[in-house]
Amino acid sequence: MRRVTSAILLVLLFSIASPLVSADSKGIIGCTPADIDMMPASWAVSDQSCITIDFLEVLTPGTTFSFEIDSDDEIDILLFTSNARTTYQNEQNYRTDLIWEEDSVFESFSGEGSWHWTVPDEGQSTRWYMVIDNLAHPQDNGQGAQGGNTVNVIMDIQQVVTPEFSIADTIVRLDNDEYEVIAGPFSLDEGTQISIEATTMEGAPDIFLMTESQKNAYESAAANGTVAASRINQADLLSVTTSGNNVWSATSQYVGIPLFLIVDNRAGAGGAGTTEVATTVVSSLTPIVQAVLSNSDSLTLIDVGAIVTLDASNTPNLSNQIASVNWDTDGDGFNDFSGTSADFSWSEPTNVTLKLTVVSTDSRSSTIFKEIEVRDISNPVANIDINSDITRGYGENIVLSGQFSDNWGVSTVEWLVDDLVLETYSGSDNSATSFSHIFNSSYISGIHTITLRITDNSGLITDDVANINLYDPTPPSIDSTFNSELQVVVNQAYPFSVPATDSESTSLVYTWDFDRETDSDGDGITSNDNEGVGPVVVYPFSDTGVFWVVCTIENDEGLTTEAEILVTVISSSGESNGINWLYLIQIIAVIVIVFAILGFVTFRVMENRKISVLLAEQAEQEVEKEVTPPSVEEQKAMWSNNGAGPITPLSQPNTNDQFGGYSSGMSGLPTPPPSGIPTSSTSIEMDPDLAELISASPPPTSIPTNSQASELLAAFTEDDAVDSEVVDYEFDEIANSEEIWSPSDAVSYTHLTLPTTPYV
Repeated sequence: MRRVTSAILLVLLFSIASPLVSADSKGIIGCTPADIDMMPASWAVSDQSCITIDFLEVLTPGTTFSFEIDSDDEIDILLFTSNARTTYQNEQNYRTDLIWEEDSVFESFSGEGSWHWTVPDEGQSTRWYMVIDNLAHPQDNGQGAQGGNTVNVIMDIQQVVTPEFSIADTIVRLDNDEYEVIAGPFSLDEGTQISIEATTMEGAPDIFLMTESQKNAYESAAANGTVAASRINQADLLSVTTSGNNVWSATSQYVGIPLFLIVDNRAGAGGAGTTEVATTVVSSLTPIVQAVLSNSDSLTLIDVGAIVTLDASNTPNLSNQIASVNWDTDGDGFNDFSGTSADFSWSEPTNVTLKLTVVSTDSRSSTIFKEIEVRDISNPVANIDINSDITRGYGENIVLSGQFSDNWGVSTVEWLVDDLVLETYSGSDNSATSFSHIFNSSYISGIHTITLRITDNSGLITDDVANINLYDPTPPSIDSTFNSELQVVVNQAYPFSVPATDSESTSLVYTWDFDRETDSDGDGITSNDNEGVGPVVVYPFSDTGVFWVVCTIENDEGLTTEAEILVTVISSSGESNGINWLYLIQIIAVIVIVFAILGFVTFRVMENRKISVLLAEQAEQEVEKEVTPPSVEEQKAMWSNNGAGPITPLSQPNTNDQFGGYSSGMSGLPTPPPSGIPTSSTSIEMDPDLAELISASPPPTSIPTNSQASELLAAFTEDDAVDSEVVDYEFDEIANSEEIWSPSDAVSYTHLTLPTTPYV
């Protein structure tokens, strides 16, 4: 910052003074030309002459050169850019930071000396020139060498090849009581070496290596005018008047801690700090190159197929010294891959020597070896694809699927039921992933296991088990030989048994209730009274009668079947005092059938009556329209025969007609005798009231055949004809005529025909 500020100020001053300098110019200074390709070179520089050395090319910032000089008398060593050299040659003022490169300027120098100079970073790429001056320059103000003698000078200039791990390479110019941090911060690995070299042209400087905390304390003390002595003492260079060097290896205490390199021209440590200092400090690192396998202990035994991380990240590299990391994983001497870390696996058992090689940027290398045993140490994977226990009944098919794998290979796949191997496959058989099984009656109910067992190529075994809850879904069954009706004698013990089977149960429990109609245990259920236990129970009935015996059969799953036995208990004489229920049921059935028939007949009779009423009403209507009522004389002739013969009504219809005729037996008139049979000699007298009634409403002579009523009657007769039954009633002659009732002594009934079909 001091140099930049001074440079700005000098630019302003130079711009103001330049016209005056030009005005004061007396000519052009000519120097003997030389170039860097001539180095090393020697000259005899005569009085009031100079040598100009051309660097021959445009120099880029950061380029470093070393200088070595040997002079037998005082001379001035000056360094200019191409433009600033013109100022010197034109006898103008050059003694400013803007004109000459002050850090590499030595006036009135004699003897031997060496220094390094680096092209300043703040400048642009340009040409540079060095001048060996042995004259009194018009603008040197009498400073420096003024000539007077011939001076023999030997000069060597070489471009410095910066080492790979250089941290400082420059000349340092300090006034008294000043310091400068020339490098830092930088960090070192344990074991990394730092070399420090100092060559002094002027003064007696001190060179310190400090941690960041030590530097901060040092700078605070300098600001206060005091001295802080804390530093890394093993790396000190104190009071370097000519040259000195030191090499220090970083210890674990300083690993990773920021470090700084400081040039000191203050009193307190070594040098007195009373004169100006011009010294060249060259410092570089020799980083440690040491391959480190980070997870070495975990790599001693590795599972086949297991992916492991090969890691060299702990290899020291704080100076970025590692250029490449190489791995040989099969021990053949050739690198298989590169990188600080990588994932790797071995597909089969083996013993291998792992080699790790790291190479630094300066071509140094480090190699380590690791003996590794690759072995199958993990069991195979077996998994049955179920999430919970399975419940199945006897005879139900169970299908399971399984998954399996191994890091090296599966040798055999086995399916077991209750630890008994039922199926075996090779590891490559695709059908090994499925298994089906049916539990038959040879298995007892309860929990059973189905196991998937996997054996790998190393003989390691893994099992996965599925639990099967087996139950009996069917109750016991009763054999066909079962007799459900028995007859026993009262008070005689009888062995009751029910032939039942259940192949899925190991045992059956029989309980007996010998009277289904009685609830002897008071639980509200009449058929579950426990009055006997066992497949055969001997039981005597103390009373005669009919009883229902219930046997309940229970299997291992608690499922039950009931068998009922109808027991008729008789007395020792062979009679039963009880009710014959079977006979009673038969009687009830007959009664039900009889009532059903009677109901049907009654229904048909009612229907026939309705039809007869319709026919009668229609007939009356037709008679009123078509039949002329008989006269009084005809009625009298009809109903009286004066004892001469039978009564023959006018227009008498067919006497054989069952409907509407006068011979139906329902009119109250006598039935005419059949042809050839003589009529009774007994005369019939007509009741006056009846005669009046008949005369008022004479019977119809005919029934229309096409009436609605006749059609209904015909349909009924065709579909549901009822057989008629003629019943003849004969009355014996009674000697005492007084015992026979008659409305008139002139009328007697000797024969009556009754139709079976009702007539209204």
